[in-house]
Amino acid sequence: MVSAAYLTKYFSRITIIESDDVLNDTLMKATPNEILDYRCSLENPGSIGRSGIAQIYQAHILEGEGFKIFSELFPRLYDKLFNEYNVRTYSLKNECRFTVNGTLLNQNLTEDMKWLGVDRFTLEIALRKELCLQFGNQIEWKCKSRVTQLLVDQSLNMVKGVKYRCKENTGSSSFDMYGDFIIDCSGRNSSSTKWLKESL
Repeated sequence: MVSAAYLTKYFSRITIIESDDVLNDTLMKATPNEILDYRCSLENPGSIGRSGIAQIYQAHILEGEGFKIFSELFPRLYDKLFNEYNVRTYSLKNECRFTVNGTLLNQNLTEDMKWLGVDRFTLEIALRKELCLQFGNQIEWKCKSRVTQLLVDQSLNMVKGVKYRCKENTGSSSFDMYGDFIIDCSGRNSSSTKWLKESL
C-alpha cells in the first residue's frame, strides 16, 4: 500500500489486486476501539475477511528511512495512529538494546532513530483507510482476486501485464490487465520468478 501511495506521484491510475476481502464494511468502518477488540478476541482474522497474512497479530517495527517515507506519504495517518490507535514510537538510542552476537550496536549512537511499533492488523486497516481517503480517485482495488500469470511480450523481453481471476470461483474466466509498471508484493510465496522463467 505504501508503494501504491508513492506511485500516485507518477501514475494517474493504480490497481491493487488483493486476495482477501479487505474493503468489507467490518474492516473499513471499524473504529479504533473495535479494531483493538477484533485484534484481541479473534482467533482467526479470516472471519472478518483477512486470511492471507500469517503474521497478522505479531508486532511490527517500522524503522529508519521506512518510518520517514511512511510519515511523509501519510502525514495525517501518523497523527491518527498516535492519537486514536494508541500506537507509540520507540527510541533506538534510549529504549532498545540492539545486539548482534552479544555486541551492543546502539550504545554510541550520535543521533536517535525512532521506530514505530504497531501490530500488522491495526496498521494495515488504518493504512488502507487512509489510502482510500487520500488516493481513492487514483487507486482501484480488485479484492478476492488472484494473479495467475504474467502477460509477457517475448520480443521485447518485457512484462506487459497480468492475468487474474476471482478467487471465490475457481472455474471463473480470467481477465487480462495491462500496465506500464507491474509490482509483485506477494512476498516470499510469490510465483513471479517461476512465471518469468516460463515466459521469457
